[in-house]
Amino acid sequence: MCIKESWTLDFAKLIACLAISSFCLRRSSALIVVGFTAIFEAICEEDDDDVCEGQHPYPPVNQTGLVQDHDRPYADYGHLNRQTIAQECQFNLQVPTTTTTATLNKPSIRLNAKSFAITSWTNVSKELVMNKIKEEFGIENIQYICIGEEISELNHQRHLHIQIIFKEKIDRRKPFLDDITQTHCNYQVTQNDCAWNEYIKKGGKFMKFHEFKS
Repeated sequence: MCIKESWTLDFAKLIACLAISSFCLRRSSALIVVGFTAIFEAICEEDDDDVCEGQHPYPPVNQTGLVQDHDRPYADYGHLNRQTIAQECQFNLQVPTTTTTATLNKPSIRLNAKSFAITSWTNVSKELVMNKIKEEFGIENIQYICIGEEISELNHQRHLHIQIIFKEKIDRRKPFLDDITQTHCNYQVTQNDCAWNEYIKKGGKFMKFHEFKS
């Protein structure tokens, strides 16, 4: 009888220990998840460059279920490299490498659209261009901005790829980024917002403002 009671007591202690261990493990796992989330958000707040896409990492961590707007470009074109995206979507990535004051001041095109896919051969930083766009149009009128850089494999020149999506259509008769980039930009690379967004992010060196929504 004493042996049975002793065995029962030991078994009860074992169950209690296992329950406590399980609780501690779940709590530790939750703390680890919270910790990593906090670290990621802190990095995104301090450095909005490269892979930080607001609170949504790039590439997306969760690639199952319903595709959200900010992950649509990756869902549609993430399996392709930059060259293939440009070829299949027929991007026009050609831009003049030199310009003159007369060219800069000439209102040669009318910019009337809600979104722009822009490329420019320039050494001006992404940050300066980002600030220029915000100052030019006001952040209250901007839905999304994404700016990435690429080094040409042919001539090793650096150029910026820029995507701007406004809340409403804008109408400008003068190129608005030529002055800050000190070159004549191509404002009509493509009308495919999703493809252009994924192309920009493919290089890894990008910064953004708000979340992508075509």
